[in-house]
Amino acid sequence: MDLYSSSSDFYSFSGPYNAKRLLHDSVTRTLEGYNSICQRTFVGVLTGCGNILLARIESATAFVFVTISAMVSLIYPGFAFPFILIPVTLLNILSRFPGISSFTVVQDFTRETSSLIVRALRVSFLALPVIFLFLTTAGINTVVPGMLGSENGFFRLLHWMVEPLGPLEHIRAVVPGRTSEVGTKSVTSPVSDAEDYLRALSYRNYLTEETVSLLIYHYSH
Repeated sequence: MDLYSSSSDFYSFSGPYNAKRLLHDSVTRTLEGYNSICQRTFVGVLTGCGNILLARIESATAFVFVTISAMVSLIYPGFAFPFILIPVTLLNILSRFPGISSFTVVQDFTRETSSLIVRALRVSFLALPVIFLFLTTAGINTVVPGMLGSENGFFRLLHWMVEPLGPLEHIRAVVPGRTSEVGTKSVTSPVSDAEDYLRALSYRNYLTEETVSLLIYHYSH
């Protein structure tokens, strides 16, 4: 199997993915902390307070991860998309003119650019609401510990918003007894990177694991 990754993966995937894991663990750890305190033993209270404090750090870290990664990985595409979409949309319209549209290569171009336009617009509309919802959830869980359950309305709403984007493109490829790497099966584009960024924020989207006998890992800076 060929697996592709790059230095920008920290911002386009690892940042939001790890932030999601931290936030979900923070919510669970907070509830466990309160349960320990309710035991009303010295060890229980001490353990519970420690878990609640650690959970606050996890939520705050998740907030910072998404803030920084969003600034790097989504703001640039946000400015670049109009410059990409305008010429692509014009070419897509021209490719539909009678005479030109009869060629197979032109028809393929029309289909591919139509898909690109729809995906780019969908990401543009979803990016700000999804990121704002995640940051709001992380902020609430940081300052009001115990308010959110492990499957709360914020988590479910965020997943509902990104679910139409489909499953994660990133996978974990494992060669038993030798190595384990995270990447994509093909080279990604700015649009697909932005899609996976949003998918990674959902509490239901986790890496699928594929076992392979041979792994060729392509890493680019």
